[in-house]
Amino acid sequence: QTALAQIPAERWSFVRPGETWLQKMDAWAVPILGSLVAQELISRVLACKTPEISRKASIWAAFLYMGIGLIPAFIALIGNQLPFEVAHKDQFLPTLAQNLFPPALFVVFMGALIAAILSTMDSTLLTISAFTTHNLMGDRYYNLSEKKKLFVSRSVVVATGLVAYFLAHESTGIYDLVILASSFGTSGVLVVTLISVWKPEWAQRVPAWVCLLCGMVAYPLANRMEVQGPFLTSIFVAVVAYAAPFVVKKLFFPKLQLS
Repeated sequence: QTALAQIPAERWSFVRPGETWLQKMDAWAVPILGSLVAQELISRVLACKTPEISRKASIWAAFLYMGIGLIPAFIALIGNQLPFEVAHKDQFLPTLAQNLFPPALFVVFMGALIAAILSTMDSTLLTISAFTTHNLMGDRYYNLSEKKKLFVSRSVVVATGLVAYFLAHESTGIYDLVILASSFGTSGVLVVTLISVWKPEWAQRVPAWVCLLCGMVAYPLANRMEVQGPFLTSIFVAVVAYAAPFVVKKLFFPKLQLS
């Protein structure tokens, strides 16, 4: 209670000084809307035996996620009251553990933290490799020998790892990397997924491709143009891009096949 009482009033505000509500909505939309089509969520939902199990598991997971998520939020709120300096914001948690834990427990904690990071990276790299070989290459991959399949899969993992290293090296912090990972290309995937689920009769191949490509380009372009809500802007562009082929077909090419 004492720690909460000492938190400055401005730290309880959802909007930082100089930040607009549009910027705040955009920042919240990235983890909320981006998580709807996250690989780790989709894979677990599809692994459930029945839709009922999937529905209940998702609800319970949401409460658990919110409960555990309040722990780092609370630590961040009282962070400025802790009696030590942090060299960089990304080093806050290791610095906190180093100052609070005995040396042996600190080593164990850092080992667990690094293991969690490596596990996430491993899953991400393997997922990209699976998507590339099975979804993009298709039959060309299936017709290869087992030895060549293994070589192609490993080559994609290595190439993806090099791209990840370059992005990490050029980034200014972990937060920027998380935002980039959750935003880049997500708007197109989000729009295509929601339309396929709620309006399957609208699910067509050509609009989906246009939506994915435009959504992928829209976010970095909006960022470069310093638009206040780049992620929400990319979602709007993705929606318009999905609808555009239907409009073109109706107005100019009635016999055009979009499937």
